[in-house]
Amino acid sequence: MYDIFISYASEDVDFVKELAEDLENEGFSVWWDISIPTGKNFDEVIEEALKKSSSVVVLWSTYSVGSDWVRLEAGEGRAKKRLVPVKIEEVKIPFAFKNIQTANLIHWNRDHDHPDFRRLVNDINSILGLEPEPPQPPVPRITSFKKYLLPAILVVSLVLAGIFWIKNR
Repeated sequence: MYDIFISYASEDVDFVKELAEDLENEGFSVWWDISIPTGKNFDEVIEEALKKSSSVVVLWSTYSVGSDWVRLEAGEGRAKKRLVPVKIEEVKIPFAFKNIQTANLIHWNRDHDHPDFRRLVNDINSILGLEPEPPQPPVPRITSFKKYLLPAILVVSLVLAGIFWIKNR
């Protein structure tokens, strides 16, 4: 049993390798076609992996939108209500999948704290029936006063030190 089946175009293998590694680091079990054993019929292995996967992450890219295999795998995920479509490039999503909310990792830089990656992890957790992560507390905004307070203290300290040094020469 796998948490995630990744569907992609072979031209996107470098992105998939990184994404699979990062999703595994989040605790998910991930299957992608690098796992097909030599001598096995890939269509049978893929079909079995799809059956054994709780979610189907489809990566939409310039190459994958034209791939019959990716569309077929996405269709399987949609039919079982476990499709997680993800844009990795700015592309026109195939017509059959346009009405499904799609995650966006176009600007993701492998940062595990990136909001779009965190949202993807939460969405997968939701499909798996797991609790979503608690929302991150907002980053405190530095007001203008606080932003200039430390530099102002340093300048005043240097001026006072200079005055003290001149008087005691």
